[in-house]
Amino acid sequence: MRATEPEKVGGDRVALAARGLRCILKMVFEDGFVHADLHPGNILLTADGRVVLIDLGLVAEIDDELRGPWIQTFVAVSQVDGKLAASLFYSHAPFVGSDIDYAAFERDVLAHFQSFHGKPLHELEASQVLAGMMNILRKHEVQVDPVFTVVNLAMLVAEGLGKQLDPKLDLIAHAAPFLMNAIANAPPPRPPRREVPVLP
Repeated sequence: MRATEPEKVGGDRVALAARGLRCILKMVFEDGFVHADLHPGNILLTADGRVVLIDLGLVAEIDDELRGPWIQTFVAVSQVDGKLAASLFYSHAPFVGSDIDYAAFERDVLAHFQSFHGKPLHELEASQVLAGMMNILRKHEVQVDPVFTVVNLAMLVAEGLGKQLDPKLDLIAHAAPFLMNAIANAPPPRPPRREVPVLP
C-alpha cells in the first residue's frame, strides 16, 4: 500500500519505520543520489515489511564537491550548532544579498537553535529545525544550493512518515553510522564561495 495510509500498515511498524529511514539515509549519504519527487504517494509499504520507492523520473545527484559541505551542514543542524550552521550556509551559498548583515543573520540562527537546547534527541524533529532555518535564509537572502533543498525535503519526508509508524523514531541516531562513514569517505569538498565575516 502507499505510504499515504501508514495507519493501515500492520506487522512490525517500528522495524518498517527504521528500514524506510535507513533507505533514505543510504541513498543520500552513501550513494550521493536522491529521489527528487519523494512524497508519501511515491513510497510503497509492502505486507512483508519492504519499503519501495516508485516514480524515479525526477532524481538529483549530489556532486562529489558538494558532498562534503552537505555532510558538514547536516552535522551542524543535527548537533544544533547554530554558529557552525550559519557559517556553512553563508560560505557555500550560491548567492547572498549585497546588503546582508551577517551578525544579524548569525543571531537569528543562534536564537532559532537555542529554542531546541536541552531537548532530548528522540524528541528533536529535523523538520522543525530545517523549516525554521529555511525561513531565516529567505529573510536574509542567503540562497541554498538547489540540491541541498531536494535532499532536505527527502529527509523531512522520511522522518515524517517514519514518525507516523514509530513516534519515537530518532533520525539522528539512525543517521550516525551513515554520517561516520560519509565523513571518512567523502571526496575533497569544494572551497567555500566566500569568507565568513569576522565579528567583533
